Amino acid sequence: MLDDQLKVIMVYMPKDMENNAINWYTEAHSTYSKYKDIADYLKQKFDHIYGRNWQCIIGHDFER
Repeated sequence: MLDDQLKVIMVYMPKDMENNAINWYTEAHSTYSKYKDIADYLKQKFDHIYGRNWQCIIGHDFER
């Protein structure tokens, strides 16, 4: 089950790119029920808008 709370821990990108990531995550979260599907969606969006070779990792155990 997905956690409904979005928490950005670390960002190395311009603010507009970060805002796009948050908006796309929100879109994907309302559509998909698995982290893998959300990560795939975000990767496709970033590859399309900002060029290829993006990686996306989503989960709930990264802050521990």
